[in-house]
Amino acid sequence: MRRKKAEDAAKAKAEEQARLEALQEELQRQQEDELAAALASEDAMLEEAELVSSYQDLIVALVQRNWTRPPSARNGMSATVGVEMLPTGEIHNAYIVEGSGDEAFDRSAIRAVKGLGRIDELGELGRQNPAVFERQFRKFNFVFKPTDLRR
Repeated sequence: MRRKKAEDAAKAKAEEQARLEALQEELQRQQEDELAAALASEDAMLEEAELVSSYQDLIVALVQRNWTRPPSARNGMSATVGVEMLPTGEIHNAYIVEGSGDEAFDRSAIRAVKGLGRIDELGELGRQNPAVFERQFRKFNFVFKPTDLRR
């Protein structure tokens, strides 16, 4: 009888130990999965940031090429233009968010953006990666600062 109780107790202890080890292994697997997911998410965020940066550089280059600054433009002036785009890459709207105080300067900034009409590369992004387009380029602000002009 005592032997049976001792065997039962040993068996119960072994089962409990096995259960605890299984729980520990499951917890460790979950933590490893969470870490892997976090690293993958971080990699995806870095990849998106690089992608966004390259498109922002493209937009800056295109707008600068298209911008005819008025004679009244001076260093220190700044105008922020809000830009709304369609997923096709078409510029839907451009408007002054924060003006420079000089109407000609502000109008020239809006003309520079609207004059682009369509940015094909952003249309391609809208087709290939609509989530990034929606987050980053559906609506954004562009700051005009003539830093290379006389004071």
